[in-house]
Amino acid sequence: MAFGHTLNSPLIYVANTRKYGGFDASLLCLQREIAPPRLEPPKSLGYWPQTSELKPHQIGNYVQWLAGDRSDPSIDIGYVFLYFYGLERRALVDKQDIEPIAKEVLRLLSIYGTQSSFRQYAAGLLTHMVLIRWLKPTPKLIAKLISLYGKSLPENLRHLILGHHAREGLALSPDVALALASTDELAMRSTVTLRAKDELSELFKKKYAAKFSGGITPLLGEKGTLIEYHPGSPTLLWHQHRTNPIPSAQWPTIKQWRATFNPVVALWNECVVELKQYARKLNTHGKDSAVAFEALPATLQGDRIHPSRKAWDVMLVEFVPESGSILAPIGRIAALRDIEQRKTLTGAQSRSLVEFVETMGSSLEPDVRITGKNYGWNDHVAIIRLPDTPTLPQDRKYELASIIVRLAMEVALADGALDPAERQVMVNFFENRLELSRNDCTRITALMDVLTHENASKKALKRSTLADFTPEQRESIGRFLADIATAVGGVSDAEQRALERHYKALGLDKKRVAALLVELGERSPASALAGDEISIEAVSLDLNLDRVRALREESEHAAKILLDAISTEESPVEKGTSDETVSPVATISTQTSNGVWAALRSDMHPFAFALVTQASWPRTELDALARQHGTSLAAAVELINAWADEHLGDFLIEDGESIILVNMSLVNVRT
Repeated sequence: MAFGHTLNSPLIYVANTRKYGGFDASLLCLQREIAPPRLEPPKSLGYWPQTSELKPHQIGNYVQWLAGDRSDPSIDIGYVFLYFYGLERRALVDKQDIEPIAKEVLRLLSIYGTQSSFRQYAAGLLTHMVLIRWLKPTPKLIAKLISLYGKSLPENLRHLILGHHAREGLALSPDVALALASTDELAMRSTVTLRAKDELSELFKKKYAAKFSGGITPLLGEKGTLIEYHPGSPTLLWHQHRTNPIPSAQWPTIKQWRATFNPVVALWNECVVELKQYARKLNTHGKDSAVAFEALPATLQGDRIHPSRKAWDVMLVEFVPESGSILAPIGRIAALRDIEQRKTLTGAQSRSLVEFVETMGSSLEPDVRITGKNYGWNDHVAIIRLPDTPTLPQDRKYELASIIVRLAMEVALADGALDPAERQVMVNFFENRLELSRNDCTRITALMDVLTHENASKKALKRSTLADFTPEQRESIGRFLADIATAVGGVSDAEQRALERHYKALGLDKKRVAALLVELGERSPASALAGDEISIEAVSLDLNLDRVRALREESEHAAKILLDAISTEESPVEKGTSDETVSPVATISTQTSNGVWAALRSDMHPFAFALVTQASWPRTELDALARQHGTSLAAAVELINAWADEHLGDFLIEDGESIILVNMSLVNVRT
């Protein structure tokens, strides 16, 4: 009894005296003066408190806390330490009450674990009790210890985890591998670990389970290692240096652990890099934003619902046709992205729509990443599901087909309609002659639907063919167009005129079209010269079948010429790149007057020009550069990244601890 308090299961050392030498810092002498409790400022007990040095009212505070089931979260942490010193001594010196003490320490941690110093000492006691084999290293206890240490696992806990798994032949679970990899000396340190902690954990565990099927099992080394204990109690710390009363742990070593575990650390670093863009979008747009969701790796997107999914599904229902591709105006898709109406979208906005649609499980045709032409607000696009893994075309066959189909569609639509038989001939033509993949055939079919809906010629595209193809290749394209035009139902006068325009645009003699139609029996020599209209039905039975066969053979030969030529050229995704080095400063300088760079504050231009001359900067150097241009580094990074995120679609600057990286892929953006 003390002031009417009863201490149940106190787990403390007491002596019925006023003083008792230097037995232990936690010893409570019951005959010393004990005054009523008194409220004190935080940390009044100081560091390494001892009951023998407490004031009477502080003893009263301590007894009141003990009697209150040791659960008051507002108590000065010094009183909790006084109590802990006794538990530490009882377990490690007296070797008694091991299990009750372990449970009591865990209970205390649930209340006072937010105090870092107490958390470290309490977790250290539990860890050492396992190392000296007085507690079993159950998965639950190991997980608890890992969670207590958080971002920095001490060496003794690493020894515990690896030695236990090696001794028992156990593979590291994804959770344990995550804890070891994230705190490894080679692990990347990044704001990603703070901003996207949960996503990083989830991504790592999925990749670890997939890459290391069954997990990695540490191998026992031939020698053991001695692990000492660092007491929290000032009394035990004093004795530890003299009499060494606390037993050390003899623990297994691990064979070739660094070589074994380096791939796991590399996996962690890979996950950090993958989530950098997500972490940036999360910071600027919020967790529930669509742009943050779309920045997630595909591995994580599958388990989540896109914030725009409901609105997207409603829009699809609005535009789904009875047959054919789903055609929707770009403006309707842009509205789902909160893009304000404008005649032509920017490059970043256009690309963002393609990427958004891909997160919905579909693709767009035409795709701005292939055509390089930004979308207009009123343009229509096809929303398609590709039959195979969604990817951009891997070679120039699709690019060639998309050029030819535009030319062929203008011929077919010249008389006002596209005959279903003509359409099927074109589909078969592209699939068989140009050997398109299933994905690319789906794209071409969808492009035909878009062109049919718009019923418009693409004169700019036709002019570009002169620059993109050799004379022999343009000759081959002309043969293709003639083959397609004569494949079904004859050639109307309007289709003939369209063919002649294409031949002229290709740098070919347009008179060859009339001569070709005469050869095929589509026109009489007189009507061809006079330009008189002639009934298609009247001549369709008089086609020169031998000439048709010859034309097909010529077009097949032309296909081989084109395929041989494009097999050695760059893919459409890479088109326009060059091995020549272009000065980023010169590139930006040419764009500041009318490009996206003009939207960046003009006083930031000098710093930006200097910034993009190299891909990485030591923080100290870039800080000095910012001051040289009359700004602070923090302010410059914030302004430039806010501008880049809006106009280029991503941050230009990755602000690391000591090294600052520049996203050079954004530097040469064209607008």
